[in-house]
Amino acid sequence: METIKEIFYSIQEIFTTPLFYLGSKPLSIWTIIYLILLFALLVFVSSKLRKWITQTLLAKSSLDIGIRQSIGTIFRYIVLTLGFIIIMQTAGIDLSAITILAGALGVGIGFGLQNITNNFVSGLIILFERPIKVGDRIEVGNVSGEVVKISARATTILTNDN
Repeated sequence: METIKEIFYSIQEIFTTPLFYLGSKPLSIWTIIYLILLFALLVFVSSKLRKWITQTLLAKSSLDIGIRQSIGTIFRYIVLTLGFIIIMQTAGIDLSAITILAGALGVGIGFGLQNITNNFVSGLIILFERPIKVGDRIEVGNVSGEVVKISARATTILTNDN
């Protein structure tokens, strides 16, 4: 019985030993696993919630499908942002320590992520202004198809050859 306790305490020590510090908060393997699991759950739940809002809740309204998808997408980003903040706070991570990471991300966007940021902003513009909407038939060059999904990062077109 003593051996099992020793093994348990050894494993517990491995998982709770600080790997590095973020501000004054030590981050251990357990904290990282906790954060990864909660972030994955947040992404899953926000995706399901967006689908429920667009396909069930707002389907009963007279809103156009493009507007319903825009509302669902915006709601998902709000849930993701608030969820991220709540998860970080419950993990005990001071968000002021994240400002350094945000600054580095800003520099990264300035140098290498401009194209991704441009696509994201363009997707938001399409969601808000709705120059095209789900169900529209469009043609770009030699390719034509029907718009089946519009999100912030990409618009999905079903072509004649699928």
